[in-house]
Amino acid sequence: MDLGTTLLVVDNNYLDLYKIKMAEGKNFSSGKTQDGREFIVNEALAKELLKDHPKAPLSSLVGQRFGFDSLGTIRGIAKNFNFNSLQYKIEPMFMVSAHNWGFRDVSVKINGRNTDAAIAFIKSKWASVYPDYPFEYQFLDDHFADVYKADNQVSQIVGILAGLAIFISCLGLFGLASHSAEKRIKEIGVRKVLGASVQRIVLLLSGNFLKLVLIANLIAWPLAWYAMYKWLSGFAYRIDITWLIFAIVALVSVLIAVITISFQSIKAAITNPVKSLRSE
Repeated sequence: MDLGTTLLVVDNNYLDLYKIKMAEGKNFSSGKTQDGREFIVNEALAKELLKDHPKAPLSSLVGQRFGFDSLGTIRGIAKNFNFNSLQYKIEPMFMVSAHNWGFRDVSVKINGRNTDAAIAFIKSKWASVYPDYPFEYQFLDDHFADVYKADNQVSQIVGILAGLAIFISCLGLFGLASHSAEKRIKEIGVRKVLGASVQRIVLLLSGNFLKLVLIANLIAWPLAWYAMYKWLSGFAYRIDITWLIFAIVALVSVLIAVITISFQSIKAAITNPVKSLRSE
């Protein structure tokens, strides 16, 4: 047995509490006659144990000798589950139900609507059983928040910078739209006199800006894909970057641009053409 394999000392209710499914075999027996003699391995360890027999099914390991002194047996094989960050592959791991070895941590499922009362009850029970040891607890979601703390911080920073970039871009677009509408005020007046509709004039003023936004998207896509690919490559389990993500981003950017420049475009389009031509 590889000494680098992770060991979990659990009780009979561990798999049911965390809803860990079995691939083969059964959960630990309820009696204590086999205490410390029954083992459940995960699929990663099972495949490692069968590496010399690649065609053998996982079920062939059930009942086989296993353990520190080889006096124990494999009772079941649990489906792989992450017990580390998603940045790491699922490592070989085995569990043993051994009450006599003692436990370092206790997992308790409580009603989220009565959290304070539940914690107070557990604390009182802990003090009666282990009065010399301080009571410390952590919620499972807080544990995951600590695991991904660095990633969450990076996400927040990137979100803030992206928001600032969008805001500055909107200001620039608004200024360019105002300048363009001011320069083409006479052209807009002539077009309205000749019968151009408000929608046509708005499309005319907005079209060039939308083309620039689409060109900017085409330039940004490969850069964004490369940055996301490098970041995701740090995770053993990650999502795939599909074209749909970039299509949604392009749609949102065009929508933001339309909203930004529409005010000036509509204002210029509904201006009285007589006033526009007279001002010229």
